[in-house]
Amino acid sequence: MGLIDDLHNEAKHQQADNESIQANNQKLEEQFQSTVQAKMVMIFQFLSELCESLNLIQSNILVSYPIKDYSVMKDLKPSDYKVIVDSRKVMKNIKLSFMCSSNNRVRFDVENKIYIDRISEYLDEHHVSYVCHKNKDSRHNVTNATFNVDSMVPVSFVFTATLESSSIILNIANFNGFNNDRFVIESYEVDPQFLEDLGKYILRRDTTLFGKKITKKELDDIRLKLKKDNKKNKVKSKASIAKHPKKAHQINEVEVSGHDIVSPQSVTKSSNNKNSSKKQKKSDTDIKSKSVSTESDANEFSNLTTSYDAEIRTVDKFKLNFSLLPTAFKPASHDVLDIHTHLNHLAGLVDFPNQLIHDAATILSDINKIDVPVMDRIEVAHAIYITVYPVLVKICAPFNNEMEKPVQGVEQLSALSHCVVIAEQISITYKYAFLQFYSSNAHDYSEMRNNVVELGFRILEMIRLEQRLRAFRYEKLTGSTWLDVNQIFFSLMLHEDIDEKKVLSSEIGISYINLDDVIDLKSKNSIRDIYLSIQLFGVLDVITWPAHLFYFPDSYLAHLDSALRISDDNGQKLEPGWLITFLLNDGPPEHKRTDSMTAPGVKIDFSILHNALVTEHELLAKMIFLSAIDNSQLSPPLANLKDQDKIPVLEMVLMALKRRERHHKRHNVYGAQKLFVNFGFNESYKVLSGYAKPENNEDKSMLENIELIQQESIKLSDELSVKVSNSSNWQIINFSSGGLLISHDSVAKSNTLQVGQILSFKSNDNNNLPLLGYVGRMHRLHDHRIEISIIRMASYAESALVLDQQSLSSDTGHPVILSKDMNERWQIVLLHEYGYISGTPLKLIRSNGSILLLRLGDIWMSKRDFTVFEIRSASL
Repeated sequence: MGLIDDLHNEAKHQQADNESIQANNQKLEEQFQSTVQAKMVMIFQFLSELCESLNLIQSNILVSYPIKDYSVMKDLKPSDYKVIVDSRKVMKNIKLSFMCSSNNRVRFDVENKIYIDRISEYLDEHHVSYVCHKNKDSRHNVTNATFNVDSMVPVSFVFTATLESSSIILNIANFNGFNNDRFVIESYEVDPQFLEDLGKYILRRDTTLFGKKITKKELDDIRLKLKKDNKKNKVKSKASIAKHPKKAHQINEVEVSGHDIVSPQSVTKSSNNKNSSKKQKKSDTDIKSKSVSTESDANEFSNLTTSYDAEIRTVDKFKLNFSLLPTAFKPASHDVLDIHTHLNHLAGLVDFPNQLIHDAATILSDINKIDVPVMDRIEVAHAIYITVYPVLVKICAPFNNEMEKPVQGVEQLSALSHCVVIAEQISITYKYAFLQFYSSNAHDYSEMRNNVVELGFRILEMIRLEQRLRAFRYEKLTGSTWLDVNQIFFSLMLHEDIDEKKVLSSEIGISYINLDDVIDLKSKNSIRDIYLSIQLFGVLDVITWPAHLFYFPDSYLAHLDSALRISDDNGQKLEPGWLITFLLNDGPPEHKRTDSMTAPGVKIDFSILHNALVTEHELLAKMIFLSAIDNSQLSPPLANLKDQDKIPVLEMVLMALKRRERHHKRHNVYGAQKLFVNFGFNESYKVLSGYAKPENNEDKSMLENIELIQQESIKLSDELSVKVSNSSNWQIINFSSGGLLISHDSVAKSNTLQVGQILSFKSNDNNNLPLLGYVGRMHRLHDHRIEISIIRMASYAESALVLDQQSLSSDTGHPVILSKDMNERWQIVLLHEYGYISGTPLKLIRSNGSILLLRLGDIWMSKRDFTVFEIRSASL
């Protein structure tokens, strides 16, 4: 009868356990009723009275909601306050809801299907009503979309009582922008003062609400407890919330603003310390590393451990607050994480690079929306990246050519857009992992150090790649990306861990690309190197340069040891030769300190770089004066450039490193005022020659001279490299005495535009002579819209002809433009190909038919295609 006895004993033990559980549940229920339930009643009564009052009075609160970088809902007014409770006997859920609204609708355009889908999901996620009108091309592919968004945002405060922890969870949705915040409130903290603070917070009279912010993992644990209700939960959270301070406070933890952190996967720390390893608990789910069978795998992630202890860590110095990270909400599927499926699909598109880039961008975007272990996501992203990198090189290589077309066609614009998305999405993948691995605590950091440094390095490298790809489209890095760059750097500088060299996975935009060369990535950088590279590229405003010179700053940094040096900011006045940046800086470094700069910050000493450039500029100027450029005496980065690019690139760097302030007041232009612009020397000369008129119609020699100018104009027209005229109507945005800002639909044009290109411009509503200027910068607002700043060179310009000693006998001269600068000094614009230098004597035929003798003076300006000389003449 041993079996029967065993069953009886087991039944007695089970009965005893059940009685113990019931007793424990009874105790918890009594504690819940005496503490939490009473506090929930207090909250309900307070919110009911608050809503009743707010619905009676006319609120003067106005709220704004940014819709990412596209638009802003402005002047929304809260109204229609409601309180809902699940039960008046046992209150476990209380919901305060209201609507922030206005009568205005927000309208904005979005280019690229990926961005259209992303903003649609963003609005859906936050329950915002909108209408999306999608435009398609001839192949029925979505090209852009117009969003009409109702200015109505639902806001909610949901209080949820928990049984076992005897605490209250507060979920706030869409109150501070389109964000979701969660707090844990202890029952003893709910008192009249807390309710007073809560009311002020809802009325936006106080910007902070005290409470312990809860992580996604803790929230999942609490939900599990609620589901099991009266059953004892055996799984305890590692981040215990049993001990709390007397006054609730928001946890200073690693968090993502406006988004949930991807659920941390419980895995094991890699440590050689036996004592510490004994304290670690076995993981619930192990992340297994899958091998990527690709020959081109550089294995740069071999140092990344695939596991760590999923505990909540406190960031002591500052919060890591990466912006615009998508919420990973979709369940994982086998197909999405199947590396070989993705690689086989992309391999079939090798002959269609634009489609390959498009599909790769879509895959990476989809993966970042799936709730999977970060290492699995990194593995897929890395495999896709090493597959598409040769295609990225192929797309970007043409920009090394001198006559690139910044005003690209639709296909090239689309390809570059997808390239940018690839860099963005891969950096997002690494950011998720960085958030989970990083700690400001020295001990925790040392255990995960290899992972953190590798991830920080790759994030900065992908952001640098994004910066270069955007520059090819004449776009700048967004402010949110600048913030992420600074957060990564300062978080690693906190541990003085920014100097380890690692092999680069991309050299696009930092070195000359030749399609004939085999891709062999051997160059090494440190986190410090990449950070300074990004900062210098932004300071130099390289998007205002010709694209084939983009790589020069990085080449020069690699050539010159310690060209830029970082030191801690001591708060003192910034001396010449220094730049300053700080943790919360959303742009490139500044030349001067401002009140908005907050610690921590660093200063960047660029004096070594500046002095080296000045020395080379002086040496090169002497060589040009002697008409003998010796590349062996120049630095390799400068020697490798064509002669006509050497002086301009040095001057562009030196000018950008010099602190400048705007002295010209800008005036906005409203309406549809147009400007007629002619790009290039040939077009400008042709237009100016149309105003050539003899001073004396009866003077035959003057008429013959005018004829010579007209003949040269005809020759230039025949030599134009494009059949379509490089002239068009542009819309004026604003103007000053120093120049103008104009915009145009770029896709509708076939012009070859370049930064530094000479141009003439004239308003359509006057009969004055065209004015002279050059392209100062180009900035692409959208795929179909480009802005150009015109820097004014002269207050007066006319077409002319010069004859030197060799051409005097043949009466065939060179076309030039005679001009007066803004200070009424006479100058002459010459093409480099003429080979003239300071001191050259010339005979000049003016547009009025008169002739004068002159000598070229000092160089006033030198651009890639032309030089402006001051002139000396007794007749002027």
